Amino acid sequence: MDDSLANRVKSPTPPNLVSLPDSFDAISRSLKEAQSNAGEIIDRYYTIAGKTIRLRFAGPALIPYVTRALEHSSVEPVAQPDLTINVWDSASTRSKIPDIAWFKSYRQGTGVILSVREGSHCMAYQSNTGVLSFLDIAETTGYYWVADAKRLPYYEVARPMSLLLHWWFHHEGYQMLHAAAIGLDGKGIVLAGKGGSGKSSTSLHWLEAGLGYAGDDYCLIDIRSQPTIYSIYNSAMLFPKDIPVFPSLTPFVADAMNPTDEKRLLFIHERNRVCSSFRFNALFLPRVTEQEKAKLFVVSPSEAMKALAPSTLLQLPGARANAFHAMSTLVRKVPSYRLELGTDRQHGIQLIREFLESLS
Repeated sequence: MDDSLANRVKSPTPPNLVSLPDSFDAISRSLKEAQSNAGEIIDRYYTIAGKTIRLRFAGPALIPYVTRALEHSSVEPVAQPDLTINVWDSASTRSKIPDIAWFKSYRQGTGVILSVREGSHCMAYQSNTGVLSFLDIAETTGYYWVADAKRLPYYEVARPMSLLLHWWFHHEGYQMLHAAAIGLDGKGIVLAGKGGSGKSSTSLHWLEAGLGYAGDDYCLIDIRSQPTIYSIYNSAMLFPKDIPVFPSLTPFVADAMNPTDEKRLLFIHERNRVCSSFRFNALFLPRVTEQEKAKLFVVSPSEAMKALAPSTLLQLPGARANAFHAMSTLVRKVPSYRLELGTDRQHGIQLIREFLESLS
């Protein structure tokens, strides 16, 4: 979800008649019908933070929409994946939309994330993407449904299944952040801030310089002992007018999915250009200024939380109290800095590089 949409998203009070067992039964019926009608089940495997995730597709329709952002972490099949996510759409498989009363009513809403959690089960519907997600943590099985693969918005294609991955990795002791992540020689920083702060452009300038990149919008953090950054998605999003600013990234620009899309997607599919992990050494809070040279200032953990927490909590519901505690712990473990970006962007990249090179 881009920031303009995030600002319009609301989390309503769940309807009184939500029943997770009944909802799960309806989702399971839709999946079984889809798998039967599709005629084939296609598996793809990916490793994130040392965990292997199997995506099990009912037919091929959703594969190009879901897998491109994960391609840098693809691996060969394994006998026992850590998590399996079933993926299907009703249009291509001629399967029924999950027959859930509350879901049918909420599908008519706009800008709604409905998230319900009960025991080891998590469920959410995101009206802006049309995605229905269900996770059974105890069974290490997820479910990802959309009505029609061709109607997935570009920002969902850029970071597919973010809620499912957020819920499951949170249970495993990790925290997903709405932030960019870059690094050098095994050392890394997270760039956090609202849209327009410069986090995405800084991470892409860093990538274009041939330096370590782990994502421009989401990353995964292991907050235990020495905090570690992990890459989730290889994607980035740019307004068409900004693409010429990054000439070496032009080969990674995907065709527009819809002529009305406000941004274009980039998939950095070359593995040597995306780092799977590095140490989390600092949190940077970028801000665009009119000065020429970039500057770096120490900020307090509370200021860091104000930049990091709101968008992460808004976009990744379902474990908000625990996520807030995890981020609060994180900003006390690593130092935070205000990065004032100047008009000389290359100076900003050099400043970050010198900072990382100074670390032991």
